[in-house]
Amino acid sequence: LSGRRQIRGSTESGYGSIIRKQLVPRLGAIVVSALRYEHIETAVSGMIEDELAVKTIHNAVTLLRTILSGKKGPSAARRGLILTDPTLGLELPALETSQVVPPTPEQVWALIHAAKANGGIAYPLTYIGAFTGVRRNEALALRFNDILWFDSEILVRHAISKTKVQDGAHKWAWKLGPPKSRKSVRRIAATESVMKLLADLKAGKPEDAFLFPGDGGGFIDPDLFDAEIWKPVTTKAKLAGTRFHDLRHFFASQLIANGESAVYVRDQMG
Repeated sequence: LSGRRQIRGSTESGYGSIIRKQLVPRLGAIVVSALRYEHIETAVSGMIEDELAVKTIHNAVTLLRTILSGKKGPSAARRGLILTDPTLGLELPALETSQVVPPTPEQVWALIHAAKANGGIAYPLTYIGAFTGVRRNEALALRFNDILWFDSEILVRHAISKTKVQDGAHKWAWKLGPPKSRKSVRRIAATESVMKLLADLKAGKPEDAFLFPGDGGGFIDPDLFDAEIWKPVTTKAKLAGTRFHDLRHFFASQLIANGESAVYVRDQMG
């Protein structure tokens, strides 16, 4: 992991968890050059016997394949530790295909009304999430200078992500940085009602202020948002378990229902 330069903190955290919980306990005693197909087959059989989720098994094998023969970073093949990829030909349990079911308009309005009743920034955050499709960590990173007032557009160019820290007390911290991917940088067309809401939020605030500020004017910790802002909204709306991300699915479904092209939907969603 220390040799990888292009993975984000949240990705590194997930990789580290798979390595500690699955790969090291099941394969850590085997010298890399001695690793064979049968060792990995046994490890996968053990994961199945332990009733791990199929997605977790796939993630573990994909990461192992990257570590052994990946094209980026100091993989075992690049370092000359192996000549062939021992994961080749491995048969994994079939991934279950799950259909995304976006919230209905009635459910989204129930969330919006619940957020308004709860007060604070819950209402504008929920409304903007539903009618712009921004990801949670993109919404929390928005500043007023990201609003293109004369074009009625929102410029998504930042997001909050995890980064490793060495302060002796914490392992990870949230930081402001680029969005999830290059294609995530985008301009979202905002409706008149969204622009009015943004204008109301802007009143008297500087251009570089966050739309949804936390304590001290900085951004809101995403974990804090989930626990203290979003969960009370879903509880009040009697829609426990609904994620902020589900508003993104709703936004996409509305674009499709309005007859927008696949290219336009893709670009708006980033």
